[in-house]
Amino acid sequence: MSIKKAFVKQLGGITLAAKADSNHWVMMDGRDGSGGAPIDPIQGDR
Repeated sequence: MSIKKAFVKQLGGITLAAKADSNHWVMMDGRDGSGGAPIDPIQGDR
């Protein structure tokens, strides 16, 4: 089994950005009530 590495950066609160070998960024966030951003995942921040 090969070892995979990923880079994870905390942007603020519990909002995280991560990328691995594919070099594609993935944004992760918690619920609004838990300190996450109040953004609708379907509509975006409008």
